[in-house]
Parts: sequence; structure tokens; C-alpha cells
Amino acid sequence: MRASQVISDASLNPAALVLVLAAGAAYLAGARRAHPRWPVRRTLSFLAGLAVLAAASETGIDTWSERLLSVHMAQHLLIIVGAAPLLVAGAPVSLALRTLPRGGRDGLVGLLRTPAVDALTRPPVALALLTAVLLATHVPTVYDAALTHPVVHGLEHATYLWAALLFWAPVIAVDPLPHRLSPIGNVGYLLAAMVPMSAIGAVLISSDTVVYAPYLASARAAGVSALADQRSGATVMWLGGTLVLVAATLGAAWVSMLREERRARAREAQADRRAAGASPAGGPR
Repeated sequence: MRASQVISDASLNPAALVLVLAAGAAYLAGARRAHPRWPVRRTLSFLAGLAVLAAASETGIDTWSERLLSVHMAQHLLIIVGAAPLLVAGAPVSLALRTLPRGGRDGLVGLLRTPAVDALTRPPVALALLTAVLLATHVPTVYDAALTHPVVHGLEHATYLWAALLFWAPVIAVDPLPHRLSPIGNVGYLLAAMVPMSAIGAVLISSDTVVYAPYLASARAAGVSALADQRSGATVMWLGGTLVLVAATLGAAWVSMLREERRARAREAQADRRAAGASPAGGPR
């Protein structure tokens, strides 16, 4: 098995492709209508997220994810730490609020104020949801079902995407959602997300047997040791996911320091203005 095979051995999923193309078309239509002008960086981010999502679901990555655990783990990471944060950074909710007709805008505002959205967008709930999704879908019976039933596989990916969107929303914080994280909370939130990925990786890499039985035959057919591939997949999940989250944590800490520096400068400037206003108007000539 060569890397070129993973890229080229595509198996198109028409339903997923239609959804990706429809989302891109709707976003571009909104970006053209937006006034004032919609930021290009937001558009590029959203389209990049869709491209990553398409790469995960419409190329040979999806085909080989059913044959090799390492590719399946890479596919999961593309969705969770690749596509999802890019889509969130595109600020689709803000774009919709700016460009929808009044009825649609009022409906979206009403939806954002519902108890369900309020609950799901709370950072502890979003983190718990992503953790539960990751752990539950890697239980062997559930994982094996996703490998053997295309509908279950599709539902698994949809669940990953929506859980990841909710997870990244308070970190990137560009849309008007009910809850936001403090700078310190942001760092702790990202660090906590490393735990389930590390746990899954640790279990798989330490196992002396193949955890997911369907890979025994498919890995052998690809000329790969199923146990060696399992350890490669564990490394992808453990190190790959952790590296992205570490980078996000460092970025969040850096942004926090820059904001605090700006606040300190603003306080100093305000203090200087007050001191200047309190000084005597005249002085010795």
C-alpha cells in the first residue's frame, strides 16, 4: 500500500458531496450580499474547511479508512481538528445574521436563544459531548458496526463534525453564541480535550492484540500487519491530535497575552490623560 493509493483510490459519496457543495454555494452567495464587505479571510477559512471535509469523505482516505485503522484515525482528525475549526473561523452564523431576509434572521435569533442551544454551547457541555463521542465510537462493537455498515459510518462522521463544531465555537469565538471562555478557561479547555485522544491512543498502542477485528483481513490484503497498523493509528490519534491542540493552546495563550498588553497600555494612557487633566493650567514663565 502506497500513499498515492490512499489519495487516488476515491469512492465518491454523492450525498456528502452535495451537502459540501450546497454549503459552499450558500456561503459564497451570502458573502457576496453582505454589507459592509465580508472579510476575505472568513470566506477562505470556510472554503478551506469544506475542502478538508471533502478530502476526508470524497477521496481515497474514505475508501482506505475501512481497510486500515491508521487511515481511519487520520480521517477522524481531519474532521475534528482540521475541517471543524476552519468552518467555525468562517463565522457562518454571523454571515447568516447579516444576510438572511428578516424572517430567516428572526428565526435564527430565536433558535440561538433556545434552551437547547444555550445548553449545547456551554463549554463544559461541548467538551463533555466531544469526549463522549470520541470514547463511545471507539468501543469495538460500535467501531466495527461503522466499518461494516455505511449508514453507521456516515452517522459517525456527522456526529464527529457537529460535536467538533460545538467544541471549537467557544475557542475561536467569532460567532454571537451565548457562552464564551475566559483566557485562562480557553487554555484549560484545550488541555482537557487532549485527554480522550491520549486515552484512545494509549489503549490502542499498548494492546498486544488487534482491537478491531474487521481490520485483520483488510490489512492483510493490503500487505500490512494489522497490529503494526493499529499502533500507527494510535500514534496518529495520540500525537496528531495532541500537536494540534497544543498549537491551539499556545495560540490562545499568545492572544490572551496580546489582549492583556493592549488593556495595560489603554489603562496607562487613560491614567496619563487623567494626570494631564489634573495638572495646573499655568506654570512658571
